[in-house]
Amino acid sequence: MNWLYRVIGRPSNKPIEGVDYRVTSTLYSLDGKRSAEIREFSHGDTYILESDLVNGGFKERHDGGLVGPFLSPKRAEKFIVSTRWFERDDLDSL
Repeated sequence: MNWLYRVIGRPSNKPIEGVDYRVTSTLYSLDGKRSAEIREFSHGDTYILESDLVNGGFKERHDGGLVGPFLSPKRAEKFIVSTRWFERDDLDSL
């Protein structure tokens, strides 16, 4: 499990609700059907908000729950672009 922590970072016990954050980037899949908003929180952790294109607008995945924490925005970006979900070009088969 240590190798995974080196890639995405150790789990954090820091609360994120009500904590200030900045959006460092928003990535879109090549087909434009998925987006990943990279959020860096003031306490140092980085999280991803994943969304799918539904009826012409983006709908948050995981009921708006964030994926993470990651040690940095760069690590979050590297993680999300390597996921099967982000790479797919057909959402119907998920």
